[in-house]
Amino acid sequence: MKKITAIIGSPRKQNTLRLVETIEQAICKKEKVEFSYFHLADMRIEPCRGCLLCITKGFEHCPIDDDVKSINEAFTSSDGIILASPVYVMHITSQMKTLIDRLCYLCHRPALCHSQAMAVSTTGAIGLKKALSYLKGVLEMWGCRSTVSAGLATPPENDVQSAFSKAESGKIEAAAGKFLRNLDKGDRKPVKLTSLIQFKMLRMIFTSDKTREIMPADHDFYRKLIGKRYFTYARISIFKRFVAWIVQTVAKPFL
Repeated sequence: MKKITAIIGSPRKQNTLRLVETIEQAICKKEKVEFSYFHLADMRIEPCRGCLLCITKGFEHCPIDDDVKSINEAFTSSDGIILASPVYVMHITSQMKTLIDRLCYLCHRPALCHSQAMAVSTTGAIGLKKALSYLKGVLEMWGCRSTVSAGLATPPENDVQSAFSKAESGKIEAAAGKFLRNLDKGDRKPVKLTSLIQFKMLRMIFTSDKTREIMPADHDFYRKLIGKRYFTYARISIFKRFVAWIVQTVAKPFL
């Protein structure tokens, strides 16, 4: 059975949670999937201290012993990941941003290349597009094979159910369906060109002699990937490989 880890970044268990539950219901109508929920407001998650130990030495060297480690473990064993946050002043909540900051090592060493992802957000008025774009960008940096987004405007006097027009309901159903199709494809889901270029550039940077001392964890990680097409098994067209090679060749003298 496929496993989905849903991170709820709202201090309340209302509109954003209900939207994710609606997505879960839509998915489970078509296929049996195991959902696990993490409510950040109920967890002990301290702010990042900026020590860089997770990047330079490895995530296991983070000096903060809190609930982020359990979330990281859940991520790496999940087929799908959902990041869900309401809009707070034109962006995601502080709870969600704190978690993302604490997992910054994933931007250097993407460990979720086997996972499909979904960004979810709700807003009382504006900011939905910006919040969803940011969450999608983070998920892509973490290596997620695909990203789907679903958002809903829920004015303060309404809840999720009353905010669902026929059109909005259709959009959420469609997004849930696309997420499930991506889950079913798994590693057969083709890698995007931007993700392939990210891989090529990171490998080129972190296998250089200059990074051996200052970024040993990155250096060791990417040394093992020399000669590989991607972080993990992936379908990559000749066209994408050619374009990524050109980008790498052009950028190499400047790095």
